[in-house]
Amino acid sequence: MSSDQTESLGSALANVPSSAERIILKIDIEGAEWDVFDAATSEELARFAQIVGEFHGFDNVADSAWRDTARRVLAKLRSVFGVVHVHGNNFGPLNIVANVAIPSAFELTLANRAIYECHKTDEIFPTALDQPNWDGRPDIFLGSMRYR
Repeated sequence: MSSDQTESLGSALANVPSSAERIILKIDIEGAEWDVFDAATSEELARFAQIVGEFHGFDNVADSAWRDTARRVLAKLRSVFGVVHVHGNNFGPLNIVANVAIPSAFELTLANRAIYECHKTDEIFPTALDQPNWDGRPDIFLGSMRYR
């Protein structure tokens, strides 16, 4: 849905020539990413070669409505993309969910499976290339981030 104040992913893509290849989306819109991706079609998402974004709101994981939206959005994204990098934003608080500490926001890099070949990895996050978002706290250890 678009208005004078907002734009949908579909309306933004309407301004990109259909011949454009390897489009990269960078998104960090402080929690509104869930609504943007929820409203986007799989066809719109498939136009992107990569998505680099910050996903906020994991402190709302106990809220069933937020959780339903997050599951739906993540399933839609995973139908097109593989997660190739994850980093926990250490600026916000850690939340304990099922005895696991998780950050309020994750930075994700997604690669379109139709373009890139994604493989399982033993990589441990954060990697040597990652840096804490806030120098006043240590980076958040995520481990291998293997999930279904």
